[in-house]
Amino acid sequence: MAGKQYGKGIEQYELLAKNDPNNPDLLREWGRLILKDTSRSEADRKQAAGAVWRKLVIARPQDSLTATQVADLFRQSELADEALELYRKAVELSPESPQYREYLGEYLHTLKRKDEALAVWREMASGKKRTSENLARLAEVLSGFGYLEEGITHILEACQLADDEFKYPLKAAELLSRAEKYDEALKQLDQAEKLSDSPENVETVLAQRIRNLQLGDRLEAQIDLLQKELAGAKDKAADKT
Repeated sequence: MAGKQYGKGIEQYELLAKNDPNNPDLLREWGRLILKDTSRSEADRKQAAGAVWRKLVIARPQDSLTATQVADLFRQSELADEALELYRKAVELSPESPQYREYLGEYLHTLKRKDEALAVWREMASGKKRTSENLARLAEVLSGFGYLEEGITHILEACQLADDEFKYPLKAAELLSRAEKYDEALKQLDQAEKLSDSPENVETVLAQRIRNLQLGDRLEAQIDLLQKELAGAKDKAADKT
């Protein structure tokens, strides 16, 4: 599409927006079309598209999700400062919700601002937010970005805070296994097995146990032990008859 055609399309979006000023789909596509108009300088295009997208935030100034969605648009357009501003706005609007800190930290990490990213992520489970659920989520995020040891620390704390929850020792076992700490992983699986309340949970624990024994080169030894125990049980049964 030539520059003039882009210009006509942009004018049409502008007219549509006058009749439906807060339509998010319309505003998103309007901004994207502006970015394609190579008859304007890149800086001018980005500024103009940003002005259009900010209308979404103006229409919903207290909505964290909208702030995040517009931040994503800025991010895709390589407008880092504008994106960070809105990711932070989402955090401010919903300080108790961990997901917005997760998004902000992820983007900071992408920008290679790792110390800032870690600081933001740790806030997901700080102070009154230090719940087992938030700690488990923090552990998942950190381990996913390569901070496995710190992730393990947090998931083990989640296990302590909610020692009657099956999912936390199971997740702890998974992270410990990734860190090649198979004995510790098996101990967590012992706890998970005690908390299993369904055949599906029992099967999940067994599958992880076998995997850890394999990775730790202990499966054959375990099989031998079980066979000896089984043989001993049979001998005792025979003696009683």
